[in-house]
Amino acid sequence: MATTVDTDLGRLVSEESGQNIYLCYQCKKCTCGCPLADQFDLTPAQLVRALQFGQVDKVLHSRTMWLCAYCETCFTRCPVELDIPRLMDTLKGIATKRGIKPPDPIFTAFNEAALAWIERAGRIHDAGLIAEVNLRLGRPFRDARVGLELLRRGKIRPVPEWPGQPRDLPKPAPKHGNPKRVGYFPGCTLHSSGREYDESTRAVAKHVGIDPDLADVELPLETHPVAVPRPEVAAGEALVESHGRRDLRDA
Repeated sequence: MATTVDTDLGRLVSEESGQNIYLCYQCKKCTCGCPLADQFDLTPAQLVRALQFGQVDKVLHSRTMWLCAYCETCFTRCPVELDIPRLMDTLKGIATKRGIKPPDPIFTAFNEAALAWIERAGRIHDAGLIAEVNLRLGRPFRDARVGLELLRRGKIRPVPEWPGQPRDLPKPAPKHGNPKRVGYFPGCTLHSSGREYDESTRAVAKHVGIDPDLADVELPLETHPVAVPRPEVAAGEALVESHGRRDLRDA
């Protein structure tokens, strides 16, 4: 089949999405981080490249834009901050306007069912969405065994929540009585080493006015003034107290 070339498609996508597709220089970081790249017929980098070359048929008949999970890993990794998920949305809109149907009917069924649930209840009900997609496909018992197992384990709600319905939310934990107590979560580091967490915690302690040098003194946990991660602890929550402290708690 001959390839239709139309450079106007790239300009149209750029205008409607607000993204300059011609900034992409094919570093392929988006493809390397994409969790669904092996399921696409065009990787994110290939899709953008085809857009730049104006390969209309190749782009608008691709499965990629319909399978995209919108996790935004590609956007996060992109050195020029190209919002590829927004490009995917724009391409789906253009394909729909041109009467191009998705390559698999499940895409249409899922999108229509999801929009119907949002209009109906203001949010998506997982069990209802799965059931409606299967009904639209004419396969009501598709994945029934998996659905029953999810219900049994309490992973999905059998009954949807409706707007205005009171929710049984857990009560917030009472605040600590010590006003000098500081909660500190060091987060992630490049290598997750104890040394990195130690440096991070000391820097924060120093910033809030706690002398980090005291952490070098071997004291009982009850009197230790600074929470310093031990090398064998990879991650956790450091609780700093000026009068006594709690050691790192594994997350």
